[in-house]
Amino acid sequence: MAMIFSNTIRQAVLITLLWIILSPYGINAQELYYTDLEKKMQSAYEQKNYALAQQASTELLNVYPDNFQANVLQAASLMFLNKPVEANKYMDIALELDPSSPGPLTAKAYLVFLDGNIDAAKQLLITATRFGPEKSETKDAVD
Repeated sequence: MAMIFSNTIRQAVLITLLWIILSPYGINAQELYYTDLEKKMQSAYEQKNYALAQQASTELLNVYPDNFQANVLQAASLMFLNKPVEANKYMDIALELDPSSPGPLTAKAYLVFLDGNIDAAKQLLITATRFGPEKSETKDAVD
């Protein structure tokens, strides 16, 4: 009986020690995976592979739904894939996370324009110019 109890304690101690030693690596491995996924998403978008960028951003958003960059790239990819209704959802999330970001404001203006609301689109562009650089493309679009 003492031998069984002793083996059980040893196993519990060994499992606990392994968990303590390996858990930081497990967390780092997970963080590295999502960092690589974020890079993959960005790279795919820059290479105009919008389907792959959309796929990577979807995976990232399943774990980090408040990731600003993933929401923006998800919306932009969906826009390029001619899915403006779906894109609108992610652009709204991005603007909730950062309401003063000129890029998402400009993209939202485009989506609103597609819905036929020219006045609201112009207001969004004007708002974007207040937050963007002085010589921005947004300012040119409003003018």
